[in-house]
Amino acid sequence: MDGSSAWTTIGFAAWALHGAGTVAVCDEAHLQQALSGGGVVEFACAGTIPITQTILISQDTTLNGNFFGVTLDGRSQRQIISIANGTTLTINALTLANGKAAPNGGAIASAGNLNLNDCQFTGNQAAASGGAVHQSGGGTVAIRNSTFGGNSVLPTVGQPAHAGGALAVNAGSLTVTASRFTGNQATGEPETQGNGGALWLNGVATSIATSTFDNNLAKGGFVYSRFELSQVRGGAIFFTNGSLSVSNSTFYSNLASGGDATAKDSHTGAGFGGAIANVGSSAGVLASISASSFFNNQATCGANLNGLTCPGVTPYFPDALTLLGNSALDYTLISRSFSTIIH
Repeated sequence: MDGSSAWTTIGFAAWALHGAGTVAVCDEAHLQQALSGGGVVEFACAGTIPITQTILISQDTTLNGNFFGVTLDGRSQRQIISIANGTTLTINALTLANGKAAPNGGAIASAGNLNLNDCQFTGNQAAASGGAVHQSGGGTVAIRNSTFGGNSVLPTVGQPAHAGGALAVNAGSLTVTASRFTGNQATGEPETQGNGGALWLNGVATSIATSTFDNNLAKGGFVYSRFELSQVRGGAIFFTNGSLSVSNSTFYSNLASGGDATAKDSHTGAGFGGAIANVGSSAGVLASISASSFFNNQATCGANLNGLTCPGVTPYFPDALTLLGNSALDYTLISRSFSTIIH
């Protein structure tokens, strides 16, 4: 399959699967057969299953990997799973790797409800938002004891948004417990933003506990003439509207970096919120943070050949938290509007 056909939209080349059964042999045909009747699907095999056609989940389904080391692999050519509106998918102890989608959800695009337990998401990529998972239309996402590593939203011509290197959620609720987000990135195309290196949240009631966010990157696109278009927010988390509660969690070495300038006389884009950015929210929106650690997170200007940086940015450090090794241009730890921070 060539690169031009690798980017697929939901609805093309998808199975309408409603299954219950056992996957005795780890290949696509046996997975399709097991998903033929709804309900619980058990894996009784180990290995990697290449996915050549996006799996459409249209009835409530549970996939139990049983810790056999099963990987669903999109081969950097295919979105792995699509969840229909109003449908609930629960995935236990599986790895989803190398999914690829345009515009959203490299591994999973959900319009229903999604529960992830003991799962791994690695090397997934989307053109616009949700490098690993994209959730839309409300619904719930619950993530427990899972790892999202090396997922990305990368520059793609014609895509208006580049957000949520690991996960993008529009409305509904998100609960994250005992999980790790590491090495994910959201990068804009020229003169666009790349917000939320790990998470991008819009109008979401979010609760995060006992989790780690490290080495995630939000990067603005190249600046040709309009540096303000290449500002970025949220090296680890970007959220607007909704609410955010963080407890007993760690944020380290996350970076929000504005776009680099391509001309010597151009200013660069600015970065805001090396760890967390809250932008454009109403006065009723709260960000509550308790018993958590933040260190070595950074918000920076992009690079420029003659040293010009992003103008009009003044350092700001929230008094409510003690910063340990954080540096900033603005709101390095938390870029926030109308937020309450509890230390």
